[in-house]
Amino acid sequence: MHLVGAHARRNLTAALEDLSEAADLGDPGAQYTLGALHSSLLAAGPGRELSRDEALGVLYTYAASVGGHQGALMAMGYRHSQGYGVPKSCSAAALNYVEVAREVAGLYGGGMPQAVELVRLGVAGQSSKAVGSSEMAEQGDAGVAYAVGKRYMLGIEGFGQDYGEAARHLRTASGDYSWL
Repeated sequence: MHLVGAHARRNLTAALEDLSEAADLGDPGAQYTLGALHSSLLAAGPGRELSRDEALGVLYTYAASVGGHQGALMAMGYRHSQGYGVPKSCSAAALNYVEVAREVAGLYGGGMPQAVELVRLGVAGQSSKAVGSSEMAEQGDAGVAYAVGKRYMLGIEGFGQDYGEAARHLRTASGDYSWL
């Protein structure tokens, strides 16, 4: 809250103290945030002026990656692939990226989300995206209605640009059925 000024006065020193306490307790999110602050922005400690500290940035980012933080795993993968503050190592980069890939694969292990499945289908002669998705949107599936409305509004992915259809589907997504 102190870092961004949400529901509290913005105070970098207080934010760093709170983040340090949480990081010391093993919170990967706090470790990742401290890693980013130390590496790219600035860092402060009791009795110190604000300054950049790359070594602490790497240390906190590494700790967060060990804790499974996806952003930290990606950051450490990038650091190792480029040799940025750590030894350049394709195998170390791959180990970090593989952990993220496993997480993503786990999310889709039970199958693709319904809206994604519809986009992947194809019907000869016409866009199945418009056919299957529109039918589901008509049945009141708010997520699909939003996706279809957005595509009609932008005229993308096989949907012709049609503001009337976009508005109709977006109203369904918002739960406003007064237009029926």
